[in-house]
Amino acid sequence: MYLKSLQIERFRAFRRTDVSFRYPGAVASVKLKYPNINLLLGNNGMGKSAALKAAALALMSPVLASTGYRPYSLVRREVDKSPRDAAVQAHVALSDQDREGDSGPPPDKPMLIARISRVRTTERCVFDPALATRVWDPMYSEDSAAFFFVGYGVSRTVESSAKVDSSLRRRLRHVRYERVASLFEEQATLMPLAGWLPTLQATNLQRYQEVEVLLNELLPDGTDFHGKMLNGDYTFSHRDLEVSFSALSDGFRAYIGWIGDLLYHMCQCCPNGTALVDHRGIVMIDEVDLHLHPQWQLEVLPTVSRAFPQLQFLCTTHSPIVAGTVESANLFLLLAEGETASFLATPDREVHGLTADQILTSSHFGLVSTRAPDFYEELRKVSGDVSRGKPGAAVRFMEMTSLGSAAQVDGE
Repeated sequence: MYLKSLQIERFRAFRRTDVSFRYPGAVASVKLKYPNINLLLGNNGMGKSAALKAAALALMSPVLASTGYRPYSLVRREVDKSPRDAAVQAHVALSDQDREGDSGPPPDKPMLIARISRVRTTERCVFDPALATRVWDPMYSEDSAAFFFVGYGVSRTVESSAKVDSSLRRRLRHVRYERVASLFEEQATLMPLAGWLPTLQATNLQRYQEVEVLLNELLPDGTDFHGKMLNGDYTFSHRDLEVSFSALSDGFRAYIGWIGDLLYHMCQCCPNGTALVDHRGIVMIDEVDLHLHPQWQLEVLPTVSRAFPQLQFLCTTHSPIVAGTVESANLFLLLAEGETASFLATPDREVHGLTADQILTSSHFGLVSTRAPDFYEELRKVSGDVSRGKPGAAVRFMEMTSLGSAAQVDGE
């Protein structure tokens, strides 16, 4: 399953917005280098995370009532206006992977709608009953590859391998919700590699080898995974050292954390005989650049796009470096609608290949300057002196632009 388009109404920052996404195999007017990447850009509070939450709710709406999810503050509230019901409509593209047994033929235009209403002091989120059909029945199967989607919020905490209880995790949450729980719950944890990979190695060596190859493709240069364990934790070779997962930097743990969790859920449902790289589905990642060094920000989207060509990625970022690694057709901007609402739009300017400074001062990020505000004000004053022909101002201006605060700003 892929997400073709999303319509959001009265959901948090959005009054109403419609957006169409890129996905593998979609007919496109231009050939994209990374046809499975969708990257959302916008200021804090504009609705990037809300858009991912909305998509997740619509995608799991057929089983929402049995997932254990409790909606909170989703319906948009405007001053002096009574809150109205919110709705999220997802048009999806289905494949043979999404058909199972006697679930029946899919609709001509498969669609999922989650409706959220306020009931006194709480909210209720339900699947639109008009769309109920047996096509969605495989969602109730915990080991089904049909309708695969996962999502990762900014609190990507990996559970301690010593505390992992897979059966308890399944009892607490429906697997469809477990896969996106970190988008909604800060305390939700991800499955550690040590919690499932040793069992996979013992029971399905071929699949284990696939996972090991993929992990090494996904890791940055200079870091390798060889399946070694130390005190119950996997180690990674980094700068000629063997470092256990728990001792890695925040950046490595955040990245390997969601990668490992994704591979876990893929292995749980991908049928034998189907390669992991051929597995279809949707992956949502909030702040994909979280804790990553700029060098790795340059590589993260191209890397995951190549490693998982059949997965559709919906990501958010505040990083101009990440934004510059994809084409404008992969980008979606969160723009202001009046003073209190947002909407999603595609950009009209190409930023692929531009520098971080150029992207930050473009309409995509809207900065006037990337210099420190106090220094920028001093630079403006000197620029004014240059315009008025003040002696020595031109030299001071050039020194300031090239040396920053190391320049003799006062001209002494």
